[in-house]
Amino acid sequence: MLSQLVLQIDVPRAHRDPITSATQELSVFALAISRPLRPETLVLMMSRDRHGVGFFALNNGGNLHSLIDDIVGRCAAENSARAIAIASVRPQQQSHCQNGGEWKSARDICQRAGVQLVDWFVIGRHGVHCPRLVAHQSNEWICPDRGRRSSSGDLGFNQFSVFL
Repeated sequence: MLSQLVLQIDVPRAHRDPITSATQELSVFALAISRPLRPETLVLMMSRDRHGVGFFALNNGGNLHSLIDDIVGRCAAENSARAIAIASVRPQQQSHCQNGGEWKSARDICQRAGVQLVDWFVIGRHGVHCPRLVAHQSNEWICPDRGRRSSSGDLGFNQFSVFL
């Protein structure tokens, strides 16, 4: 069956390739997500120039507000972590994500700690949602070491749903 699936996936290599889009973040999360889906929180740590420098999973599906201090603390232990992307897996969530306030709160906590919260995805059995978009926060991707820009408008949600 997998031989019939033709899909372009751009998975950046750790410490080598800059992560320049939300689609690339999702491709990293797709490699690490537990199957079948279970409550967990995945965190991708990136350097100042957006290279992946670490990854960890918290084995619970708590809300982001209750986990953000632990996440920031783990990033502080990784000296080169300056930005993060988070994926909250919530397989029992029934409806579309409405977590704009939770996004803003987590972003502010990260900012005070010197870490940029680049993106947060909520993954459930009905797809992938981005609270940053619910909060009407644009995020133009800039790769500092190369100056390349890409829009986060194409988040690759349809591609990612293939992996769920």
